[in-house]
Amino acid sequence: MRTKKIVALFLVTVMALWGLAVCKKEDLPTVNEDGVTLLSEPVIIADGNENYFKVMMPDANTNVLAECLGEMISPAEGFRLSYETAAEDENGNADGEILIGNTCREESKTAMSAIGYDDFSVTYINGKIVIAAHNPERLTEAVQFFKEKCIRSAEGRLEYIGDYTYSSCDALMVDDGDSLADYKIVIGHDKLYVAAYAIQQYIKESHGAEPEIIYDSEPKSTNEIVLGNADRDITRLTEGLAADEAIIAVYNKDLLVSANNYATVVRAVEFFESEYMSGIYTDIFNFKADMIKTYNVYKDYFKDSNKLAEGADIRIMSFNVLCELYNEKPSISGRDMAVAATIINYLPDVVGLQEMSPNWHTALEKALEDSPYRTIEKKNTLESKPHQNINFSPIIYNSDTLDCLDSGIEEYSVASKPFAYVMTWGYFEQKVSGEKFVVINTHLDLRKEEEPYHTNRATQASEFAAFINELKGRYDCPVITTGDYNTTEAENGYKTIINTAQMSEAKYTAHTVKRACNTYHDLGKAVSVTKANSIDHIFGSDRAEFMYFNVLVDKTVINASDHCPIYADVKLN
Repeated sequence: MRTKKIVALFLVTVMALWGLAVCKKEDLPTVNEDGVTLLSEPVIIADGNENYFKVMMPDANTNVLAECLGEMISPAEGFRLSYETAAEDENGNADGEILIGNTCREESKTAMSAIGYDDFSVTYINGKIVIAAHNPERLTEAVQFFKEKCIRSAEGRLEYIGDYTYSSCDALMVDDGDSLADYKIVIGHDKLYVAAYAIQQYIKESHGAEPEIIYDSEPKSTNEIVLGNADRDITRLTEGLAADEAIIAVYNKDLLVSANNYATVVRAVEFFESEYMSGIYTDIFNFKADMIKTYNVYKDYFKDSNKLAEGADIRIMSFNVLCELYNEKPSISGRDMAVAATIINYLPDVVGLQEMSPNWHTALEKALEDSPYRTIEKKNTLESKPHQNINFSPIIYNSDTLDCLDSGIEEYSVASKPFAYVMTWGYFEQKVSGEKFVVINTHLDLRKEEEPYHTNRATQASEFAAFINELKGRYDCPVITTGDYNTTEAENGYKTIINTAQMSEAKYTAHTVKRACNTYHDLGKAVSVTKANSIDHIFGSDRAEFMYFNVLVDKTVINASDHCPIYADVKLN
């Protein structure tokens, strides 16, 4: 590819020199000190309050394109341009357009075909200013070069003065002598086969090659595109990544798209497909030979900071994930990845979960594969053993930060579903500080006023308060509880826990409360802002000081369950 480009450039140069030889000296193009080939007459972009050019963008939405648009609508002080999405059925031959990136215009295609994968150009074609590049990094550079070197303000006018082409000398993954036909796509996880197939078909459609898909059990024999934590040396590049970070990297002609846990790998592959296989920037499948790009894959899914509050030692989360077994509830598929993403992004030390059916246990364990999260008391100990004897209110904890010293599951004396409404507890020690604490997770009976539910909840609240006091005495350490209590603070069950066990609630006592609102909602619908109607709570003993409390209301979690996850950052005293 690069050899053909050099030959073409040589021929163009020869023809250009021959043409120049027969031209008059005053007809020669002028190249200024910035390498810009000046037009014989500048093109007026705007004059006073009148704009002659409009910015035209690809029909796509990425952070890079948004940043480029932000730069282009105010290209120089005192000037502001309008913009539109370039549509194939509108203004196809209109002058007065500044085309950014891979638009549907023929002028964009002409400019893109004239430059290599790692080059960029700013050119004036058919009455349009065309800013072209094949990858987001070079497109950003091209926009900046346009603003700094290709335009000028003069006598109240904004003028385009000339063209520029940047030719990179950097090596590429697929360079001269390389072929995508010689690559194989490697996976180590069955669920990544669909992603591997999508890459295979994209390469086939865009380049005519069809790399074979193999599992990492096969030996390495040629160049590879490696997805996830496959058994390959290149996956060592994931070492040191945070749980919410992914990597796209090229090393020794191999391409890696990976992360340190399955949930983040899935997001990484989705990002890779949207960024590099959608035609947003280019139809060329290639990368710089030394490319290393790491990024937080969840930053566009969650709007709240995931940093532990100052002064806090641990983060505790409670999340009712919406069981799929009752009343024709929606499938777990898709919701499991959203729950896993929430956990990976906010990295709680302990999570109390509710409505965890056997299918939920399987799905979430798979989604959190390769993560540090471990489940305690997955099985219940009741004589009545429906649903594979699964505990519907388990606890998971971060084994990187905590050791679980002891754990158990306690049943209530009354419950409409004994397997679902239980108390799961864990006694933990922080690995760094040695601080110890207890977390109890529960789910009280259905929120119905008719019997036996109302009486069940009242009995369960009393038994829960008694069990809190028991564990306080047994371990002499801070006790924190999570759960779907199916009771608001106006009801007796809530008051029983607060008063009998001498507990405080995080949303009322935390030093900082980011958001406190109703936690229950119709799946996919916004939550009520009424704070007093919450039925999910985090309580703490007097030795658990709440530094921060938050209810998550992002679209990701609203679509994952009919309960919002809540979390509290806690200082252990």
